[in-house]
Amino acid sequence: MATSNAAAPWKQLVLKSLESNSHLKSSSFFQLATIGSNGRPANRTVVFRGFQDDSDSILINTDSRTHKVKDLKHCPFAEICWYFTDSWEQFRINGPVEIINGSSSDPLKLHQREKSWFASSLKSRLQYLGPYPGLPSIGDDPPSNLTLDPSAPPVDAFCLLVLDPDQVDYLNLKSNTRLAFTAFSNESGEKIWVSERIQCQKIAFRTSAERGKSYPTLTHPKRMFLSRVESLYAGFVMDEKLPLSRNTHLSKMPFLGSGSMRILSVSPLSEVTLRGGWLDSL
Repeated sequence: MATSNAAAPWKQLVLKSLESNSHLKSSSFFQLATIGSNGRPANRTVVFRGFQDDSDSILINTDSRTHKVKDLKHCPFAEICWYFTDSWEQFRINGPVEIINGSSSDPLKLHQREKSWFASSLKSRLQYLGPYPGLPSIGDDPPSNLTLDPSAPPVDAFCLLVLDPDQVDYLNLKSNTRLAFTAFSNESGEKIWVSERIQCQKIAFRTSAERGKSYPTLTHPKRMFLSRVESLYAGFVMDEKLPLSRNTHLSKMPFLGSGSMRILSVSPLSEVTLRGGWLDSL
């Protein structure tokens, strides 16, 4: 299904997720991954500063002296990983990143930079007056004598990152839904999004009420080969190796709290079976 940039379907999903998770301060934080000149990835948590006016581009404030800016000058592509803990939704947003600093000759870009500057709190703006980020600290405490006129324009160290998405991967762990969005330009240069539903396979626990039993049971055949599962616990995704020791009760297993798991790999050396709520190694 193709849609125009003005109605980017993944953007509507992000806005809905932000609204449903608005009571959590962490909902405005996401991870930004870049590639350095040494070819190695680097990742850090940044703050979502909104969408650029009338577009689906994502705004991020940063210090021009940070490693992420150096990385982006080397390789101008980045990926966002954004997880919403209450709704169990993950967005991976990939695309080129433009760096807008005070040396830009475009008045519209300078206006956007200034707008983002004044949209930040005074405490946040003061951080750009501090020492060079990444250098060893000489004193035990950060400088406390920094002052800034609230009406002062952006300082030289402040720059705005604008990520223009061209690939978005959306995963909803509650509904077991995965969607892939890809952008391309049509003959008139308009950005068009194409969405594709990706099949997800899941082995899920049924509750005792559903099964009429006092212990969790697998909806898949009770005997299977497992060596690694992707487990979801307390809103976090992690890889686990099943401890296949005899008489391991399911309440001790890390994936029980999520109610779902997905096989990642199998091994004939780790055949297990479920008996009355206990996981036995055969």
